[in-house]
Amino acid sequence: MASAPSDNPFAIGTLVTGDEFADRADELRLLEDELPSGGRIFLLAYRRYGKSCLIYEALRRLEKNTGAIAVYVDLYKASSEREFWELMINQLVAASRAPVKQVVDWLKS
Repeated sequence: MASAPSDNPFAIGTLVTGDEFADRADELRLLEDELPSGGRIFLLAYRRYGKSCLIYEALRRLEKNTGAIAVYVDLYKASSEREFWELMINQLVAASRAPVKQVVDWLKS
C-alpha cells in the first residue's frame, strides 16, 4: 500500500542550508551575534523543530562572513569519549585550512 504524499514542505532527517533553509531571521541573528564572542548557547525545542539546521546554517554563515573555522559535530554518532574526540578532531582537520600537524599542535597547546 503506497503512502499518501506529505504536505510538509520541510526536509526531515537531513541538514538543510542556503535556499532550502526556512527563514528564521530572528533566531539566526541571535546566533550570529553570540557565536563570534564564544558565548554559551542553549537551544531548546521539541524534536524535529529544526535546531540542528538552525545551528548548521548559523555556522555556515559565520564561516562565509568572517572566515572563521566552524565545526559541526553530531554527538549522536559518538558512543564513547574516544569516539567523541575522533569526531571532533576529524571535523577540525576537515574544516581547517592548515596542515594537519598545525591543527594537532594547536590542539595540544
